Amino acid sequence: MIDAARAIAGLVESRKYWRIGLTMIQGMRFEKEACMPGPISQDLRERIVDAIDNGASRNAAAQRFGVGISTAVRLMQHRKRHGTIAPKQMGGYRQYRLAPHEQLVRELVAATSDITIAELAKQLKKHKIKVSPSAITRYLRHLGLRFKKNSARQRAGQA
Repeated sequence: MIDAARAIAGLVESRKYWRIGLTMIQGMRFEKEACMPGPISQDLRERIVDAIDNGASRNAAAQRFGVGISTAVRLMQHRKRHGTIAPKQMGGYRQYRLAPHEQLVRELVAATSDITIAELAKQLKKHKIKVSPSAITRYLRHLGLRFKKNSARQRAGQA
């Protein structure tokens, strides 16, 4: 009955794709979205650690709670190093590489108002500060020093 309904709806599934979680719909392949896994829950962490502390091997505890062996091993290593089983922070604020040189960047931009990113990179290199053009652009945006088009910089109109 299910196969007949799929055939009627025009849904064509291949066993090869079905096994790996992909679906074929009328010759077009749709894949599941990839996502970054989050940390395991604190409750599960505590149960794994309790099982290992009560004599279970790391492999047995991992199998019992349905996690990877490496998860149990890393959890115990984390507890040994840090004294806690709480997960590490995921993501967070990262400082700009040019942040310690804010005054210099502002001076260089103020000295030459029409300086390009490449010229600014050369000037910074003279001060032994090596950064990529994209890092310079991001930092200038952070400081609010953006290149704005105005009528004086516009190209000539159409002929």
